[in-house]
Amino acid sequence: MQRTITIVVGLMLLLTLSAPGAAALFGDELVGGSSLLDAAVGLQPSTGNPARLLAPTNQEFALELPLTASLSAWNISTLQLLGETWTDEQRDRVGAGVGTGGLTAAVQAGPFLGYRYGNYAGRVGVRGIGAATVPKSITDIAFYGIDLVGDTFGDDVTHTFDLSETDGWGAAYLEAAASAAVDMPAAAEVLGVQQVTAGVTVKYLRGLAYVSTDIRGRLEAESVAADTTITVTDLQIGYVESTSGQGFGADLGVSVQVNDRITVDASILNIGRIVWSGVSGESMVLPEDHEGTLLGFSFTRDPFAFAIEFDEDLELEEIAYDGSDIAMTLPLELRLGASYVWNPQVTFAGQIHHTRVTRSQTQRSVSSVSMAAEYRPLEILPLRTSLTVNSRAGVQLNAGFGVHSGPVRFDASLTNVAGLLFDTSGGMGFGMRIGVGF
Repeated sequence: MQRTITIVVGLMLLLTLSAPGAAALFGDELVGGSSLLDAAVGLQPSTGNPARLLAPTNQEFALELPLTASLSAWNISTLQLLGETWTDEQRDRVGAGVGTGGLTAAVQAGPFLGYRYGNYAGRVGVRGIGAATVPKSITDIAFYGIDLVGDTFGDDVTHTFDLSETDGWGAAYLEAAASAAVDMPAAAEVLGVQQVTAGVTVKYLRGLAYVSTDIRGRLEAESVAADTTITVTDLQIGYVESTSGQGFGADLGVSVQVNDRITVDASILNIGRIVWSGVSGESMVLPEDHEGTLLGFSFTRDPFAFAIEFDEDLELEEIAYDGSDIAMTLPLELRLGASYVWNPQVTFAGQIHHTRVTRSQTQRSVSSVSMAAEYRPLEILPLRTSLTVNSRAGVQLNAGFGVHSGPVRFDASLTNVAGLLFDTSGGMGFGMRIGVGF
């Protein structure tokens, strides 16, 4: 049993510390080739506004492989310190790299194959998403120890931390979608603009794989001298998994072409859910009569290091999952943006983006405001930059580029360029998209 607990905790730490994160949660998709800065509209990935389906060409075939990832803490400098034995100065840099929003890592991929004819399109692809979150209170225990956090943590004082904010999950599903865009000349006349287009995408979702952690309980930590003793109460640590599910989703959008230079977009994406069936899993819980210490933390200050020891006499009780279905709500996205074509080489854009992730009875959300610019020194080479104010990561400067040659398209972006340059900058992300369309 002790080995089982060690493996579960180790896998959680591995996922949290090494997995990349999702640009849908923390990245700036403007620099990754979003519809606001795409010179070529037409078939869009599943995160695109369906109102932008209309295109100059009558038909189009496309194959795209998008991938986005992000990490809400640290930078190149601090990531290189992970796994080392730290000095006090290095420990402070690693610990301070986790902001008030905690440590979140996520990844999202969605390769698809699609065909468009006029203002109608269909596509089929596979979506994969995954994320892990650890609150700052828990990372402070790992990187500092209660006795090292600050003057507010004195000897013989017990501090309590809620484990339920720690979360990890992942899902993969087949997505078959049909889209339609409708030109609305009457609305354009009333608004006094060139064109108003409304679009809708409906999606059938077939679940391929789902896994989720379930962690509950409280940590009660007491610091004495250089040692930290941690007692866990009401502990439940487990997982559920499934390889079968189905659901439905929808995207709604509108695009307003004000004039030859200005376009305004609004969309609501990923309305829907997947119901996973045939769910299995188990939980490990503390015995009701348990009293004492589950974990022991030992710290040395110079160089900084810590060790974890489990209570060798403790046997956790195993409880099998009851097999009931699980409803997974899709990450809901709200977007409002505008673009201005200054000249054929330069485009400016702005976007307000809000994403809400619902897990069990809790919701986590992130909002951002972005201002972006695209410059094309050559028609095949768009260069992009943007400034984003993110509700979790703060102010970030992002950059990206593309190579568009004939039917081949490649776009790449980096979230928070300062993470490459400054030790004090936190959070990183990247986006990539490879596509062929003709």
